[in-house]
Amino acid sequence: MADCQLCKKNEANQTGSHLTSCFIVASQIGKRDEEKGHNLTADPNQDYSENRKADDIKEDYILCSGCEKRLSYIESYFSQEITNKIEESKFSENFPITETEDEPKSKYYTCIRTSPIAFHLLIYSIIWRASISNKPIFKGFKTPEKAEEKLREILDSFLPEYRDHKISTKLKHWLKEIDNNSEHFQLFPYVILKSDEEVVDIEKMSKEELTEWEKRKTKNLLYFNFEDNDPFQIILNEFIILAFFEKSEYDFSKQDLFELSDKYNLNAQLNSELESPKIGIIDHLDWSNINQKLINIVKDQRIRNIRRECIHSFIAKRIIPTRKMVKDCVDKRKREFRMNKNGL
Repeated sequence: MADCQLCKKNEANQTGSHLTSCFIVASQIGKRDEEKGHNLTADPNQDYSENRKADDIKEDYILCSGCEKRLSYIESYFSQEITNKIEESKFSENFPITETEDEPKSKYYTCIRTSPIAFHLLIYSIIWRASISNKPIFKGFKTPEKAEEKLREILDSFLPEYRDHKISTKLKHWLKEIDNNSEHFQLFPYVILKSDEEVVDIEKMSKEELTEWEKRKTKNLLYFNFEDNDPFQIILNEFIILAFFEKSEYDFSKQDLFELSDKYNLNAQLNSELESPKIGIIDHLDWSNINQKLINIVKDQRIRNIRRECIHSFIAKRIIPTRKMVKDCVDKRKREFRMNKNGL
């Protein structure tokens, strides 16, 4: 059995390790062991209506059981201190909202009661696990080799120790310890953005409108951009992460697949110092447009691949197809898929 890829000491005996933080995607695919997820690809023969559960974001034998618990520990902290509180009015003083003055304007939460290092460790753990994974959804996502190793070193050094089958320190002691060692922590700059809530009046919704709203809430994506790396671009349910690992001018307009640089002051929301972390807020409509854009890209690629297969099938029969023949073939393939699988 190989060594654990995090501590490099123990055997990688853990099965079913989540490559993303399960609490972040819980509202998207469901609770652990009750997940419902779909893999969207450009493969024209792939059945994207199949429930893949969480299979595509789990991997066996990359971590030891102790490091799995260490990563879960930081996830629990983030869940309790951020996810479960940030939109609750009774905790609003913990997350004051700042609106920038320069155009384009932006709004962001400042997490004033949250340990900056603990916050960054969670982001690092997500990026590092994706970078080391061989799963298809992550395989093309790769941070620079030196950065990947540095992320591993930081995680292994700063995550709480695991001894005698348990985490060996209490939360308050661990937070104090990592704060006292902040001079050894390297911060890779990144922006993290969160979609605001869609404002709806549930009581005035029809049954059909309520059903559509519930569908929209669970149709967020899990996406790791394989092509762009300045910044690296990630979608995790309702979060976007834009991360830098090379010396950069932090020019968000160079690689702007999500089309955010003209609408938001991303530099004002950049986490580049060991201070209270910032979580940017983007409009729900912009968030929906990003999701739809990515779906449309995959859909268009899929149709192009179906068209190629149709053309090849005609040529194999020594038939030179007309445009209409190809179009009819593509339409037939699409109808057959809908009839057989009921499409998504």
